[in-house]
Amino acid sequence: MTKILSAVKPYFDPRVLTMAVLGFPYGMMFFLGVQTLQLWLTEEGISTAEIGFFSFVTLPYIFKVYWAPLINFIPIPFLSFLGPRRSWLIFSHLSLIVLLNLIAWSNPSQNLFYVGTLSFMLLIFASIQDIVVDAYRIEILKKDQAGPGIGMLTAGYRMGSFAATFGTLTLADAYSWQLAYTVMSCLVSMGIVAALLNREPEGINIKYSNHVRFFRQFFENLVPPFQEFFSRRGWFFVVLFILSYRIGDAFIHTMAAPFYIQLGFTKAEIADITKFFGVLPTLAGGLIGGALATRLNIFTGLFAAGLLHALTHIMFILQATYGYDPHFLYYVIFFENITGGITTAVFLLYLSREAHPKYIPTQYAFFTSLWSLPTLMASVSGVLVEWLNHDWPSYFKFCLLISLPPLALIFVLRRYPLLHAGGLAKH
Repeated sequence: MTKILSAVKPYFDPRVLTMAVLGFPYGMMFFLGVQTLQLWLTEEGISTAEIGFFSFVTLPYIFKVYWAPLINFIPIPFLSFLGPRRSWLIFSHLSLIVLLNLIAWSNPSQNLFYVGTLSFMLLIFASIQDIVVDAYRIEILKKDQAGPGIGMLTAGYRMGSFAATFGTLTLADAYSWQLAYTVMSCLVSMGIVAALLNREPEGINIKYSNHVRFFRQFFENLVPPFQEFFSRRGWFFVVLFILSYRIGDAFIHTMAAPFYIQLGFTKAEIADITKFFGVLPTLAGGLIGGALATRLNIFTGLFAAGLLHALTHIMFILQATYGYDPHFLYYVIFFENITGGITTAVFLLYLSREAHPKYIPTQYAFFTSLWSLPTLMASVSGVLVEWLNHDWPSYFKFCLLISLPPLALIFVLRRYPLLHAGGLAKH
């Protein structure tokens, strides 16, 4: 009983609980800017190929590493008294609220380019939000809170993704897409509340520059993190692993909305099964992953979670074979989401271990930008589906096959030490 209480206690620390609140809007943006929006585009009659290429709006996630240093030396006017981390948190969330409202009152069928531009800008500020939240998390949590903090952040992320998917679809089905996106913009304010109610991390000493040294200081902040990382032994394998670990997921998720619609599922069914029902196994997976990663060898966790999650892609093959079958879709979503939650939590912990303590914002942004690149690669998924003549079983077999090779890289990574302990699992 004592062991159970000691394991649960860190989850009730205010700093750890804050991660869940920050994770909520953190988990909304990708879905509102890409996946949920793709369902809206499908309803508007946009082609599968165009929807696939819409993934190019995720470019900001890939290049966010280049503006990660900005949070370390550019103050936010009128908010700098709150400190560098909290002021950037508030600024990024306010920007997201404005852009979500602009998307809400757009018309995709009449001006797809305008909607794409707004979505692109939304993901620019979402990527800034990612940088600040991750830096804040790593800096404010104690060593023994790192695992629970990741678990709570993942739980908040999943709740936010639930709101951005199930909530948006339910409101759009009952009322309109315009109202749905407007309501979602209001929920983003949770991040502002969390920033105002919490304190700055200790030991953050940032000297701002407001004159001609701006660009020089920018490059001085940008170059050293890369120099440090690329001077490590085995950096090539780290990059290759981050790029490929979740590539199967990227191809599945990019085509999920057209897949469900073409099988005959309605918006209400998609919301009820994939989002409402799916949130609990996803939350459970995130918490299980956070707990396991603090107790198991991190590389063992990566391999076990990755293999288990890859094998659940078989469920999509079966769903595509059976066709419209709501009951079977419940099983698909259960296994996909619980293993996906475990995999995400373990993978985020691994990325935290790879970031040098001195260069956390930039290096962690670099790692997560690499993680986002498979989504851009999946922009060809719509073309692939059309080339396969919408043979969905073959498409998901392809997704399963590309998920397996990255697991072999884990055995190579074990040969190279991780830099940042951060209270995570020993290697």
